[in-house]
Amino acid sequence: MRGTARFGSGCAGVACAHRSAVCHVRRLSKRTHLLGIESSPAFVRAPEGNGCAERFIRTLKENLLWVQTFNTIEELRRALLEFRQTYNTTWLIERHGFRPPSDIRAEQLSPAALAA
Repeated sequence: MRGTARFGSGCAGVACAHRSAVCHVRRLSKRTHLLGIESSPAFVRAPEGNGCAERFIRTLKENLLWVQTFNTIEELRRALLEFRQTYNTTWLIERHGFRPPSDIRAEQLSPAALAA
């Protein structure tokens, strides 16, 4: 991707879960690197990770990408950051007992959870 500018650290802290097929990883890593997105390969024989990722992508499409139009990459980047914040702090996830992801993350990273 010669001659393409990197969009800086606009997506710092964002990881892209993907399968580990070599042909896809090379192409994907070039694109995600430009946006500052970290690669997170899926585990072999762990299809539930794929289902979770696909469900999240569908949620993102239905609640942001299909309902708004973005004139610039910067507008898209800002909307994605805002969506991430809203999703992590207010979205109630059934598999988490109808709690937001930020609550689960805080619980898993708490000192008591780490000591157990």
